[in-house]
Amino acid sequence: MRFISSIHVAIGLLLLAFAGGFYTDFKAEQRHNQSVRIQLGLERMLRLNQGLTNAVATAVLEKNSLRAASYPSLLAELEATMREMMDQTQSMVLASDVQALNEEQRALRAVETAVFELMRQDRWSEAFQTLLANDYGMALKLYEINSESAVGALTIELTNTDREHKQMRLLTLALRLAAVLLLLWTGWRYSKRLQAELTEQSRLRAALALSNTELENKVQQRTQALKAVNHQLEILSVTDGLTQLANRRRFDVVWAEEWQRALRQTSPLAVIMLDVDHFKAYNDHYGHQQGDECLRRVGEVLRATVRRAGELVARYGGEEFVVVMPGPACSRPWPWPRPYAPTSRPWVWSTTIHPWPRWSRSAWAWR
Repeated sequence: MRFISSIHVAIGLLLLAFAGGFYTDFKAEQRHNQSVRIQLGLERMLRLNQGLTNAVATAVLEKNSLRAASYPSLLAELEATMREMMDQTQSMVLASDVQALNEEQRALRAVETAVFELMRQDRWSEAFQTLLANDYGMALKLYEINSESAVGALTIELTNTDREHKQMRLLTLALRLAAVLLLLWTGWRYSKRLQAELTEQSRLRAALALSNTELENKVQQRTQALKAVNHQLEILSVTDGLTQLANRRRFDVVWAEEWQRALRQTSPLAVIMLDVDHFKAYNDHYGHQQGDECLRRVGEVLRATVRRAGELVARYGGEEFVVVMPGPACSRPWPWPRPYAPTSRPWVWSTTIHPWPRWSRSAWAWR
């Protein structure tokens, strides 16, 4: 908000400076034109007054009233010029001087009117004496002196006015300079603030990128951990907890898949069902812990025996086990005799369970 206020202030100063400069220039031009008209009016008044005086003097000296024939037109022009001068100087200090000139020229015109009256009566000598009288000569001299004084007063007033206009121009220039400096300061402050905001944004972007990277790493770690847990759960869901063999659920899935594959490929498929005889009596006699140990040892022997790809050994339930032998695997020799196998070899017992329970086994093959 401070930057916006500073910009508004600077714009206001600029507008004020331009308005002040325009007003000063306008008034200076107006005053210059007025002074030129006043100066020309004063010169015209002096020239017309001399023309009137010369016309009267010439007519009296030559005793010829026709020599003053131009007097009425010159007098009308002088009066019009005087009215114009009074209007032009109405708001100036020079107004009193112009008013004094007007009164003096009226006094001169009164004397000249008396001279014209004597001329019409052919009283030329009296008319001549009237012109030579001290009052007329003194009034004429005063008029000339006051005219020159009015020109001097006009010059002084114009000088003072020019000084005021110069001061006004300097003030407007100072306002413009202050506005420009304020705009420059505001731009510098805004650039500093923008640079700080850009730096802060860069820092926040870097922190956000780092946070995203850490979050992605954590997500990946959690995903890997979840996959590992899911894989472990999947393994646990298809693994028998006691013997660590495949459970009944895993057997059902594998058996259905292998059965469909055997039908499609017309390949052999064999399954062996194993059962530990008298296990209940053994378990009751030696206890459940010894019975579980017996099943674990049997599972270890089966897991060590069934190692080829595609074969599966699983705990079917209780003391029952099952072995799935798909494809060519069902034609290889089995460690114990099978009803359908033409040859057999003895099973090397690698474990001792005393007293060893008897085994019952059955095998069938689909060809």
